[in-house]
Amino acid sequence: MVFFPSVLLAESDFSTVNFRINMNQISHINEKEQTFDADFYLWVTRDQKDLVKPQFEIINAATYSNDSSEGMTWENTLDDRVETSMRIKGTFNSHMELSKFPFDHQSLQIIIEDFNSTENSMHYLPSKQESTISRDLKLSDWQIQSLHTQSQKYKYPFIDTGKTEESSYSRYVFSIQIERQ
Repeated sequence: MVFFPSVLLAESDFSTVNFRINMNQISHINEKEQTFDADFYLWVTRDQKDLVKPQFEIINAATYSNDSSEGMTWENTLDDRVETSMRIKGTFNSHMELSKFPFDHQSLQIIIEDFNSTENSMHYLPSKQESTISRDLKLSDWQIQSLHTQSQKYKYPFIDTGKTEESSYSRYVFSIQIERQ
């Protein structure tokens, strides 16, 4: 897993964090290992007034490197928000359904989730600015069909929060649909 820790400054009633990915490269799609390599820029935006900074992880990362090893630097935007960006390169796990091989379609996903704040205090949403795929991105043996981003709620049963009910966490999911040529 890839962790991007931040300092937790104070409690907040509710925070919204927006994500955007610009995909530079996808390579080494490995059906046997159910992995793919990706190189992308990640932008994270939140309200300037929010005292709780997101503490997120890319939960389907097998290995990675990023250019923000010294921590995230938040810069002001024109609309009272703050933004940070980083370049990430890594290998990502992604379930691949191969029952229709060689006429299969796959969904390659990058899944981001907060590892500290539950959905009651932090929501992860797609940015108003569109996520993109580089027009130079070409895949051997595959054709890119579409790009989807969405917010999801993921429930973990009985996480050690002192509660006996399930805990829900907000996720940002970036998916590229591909079809075998």
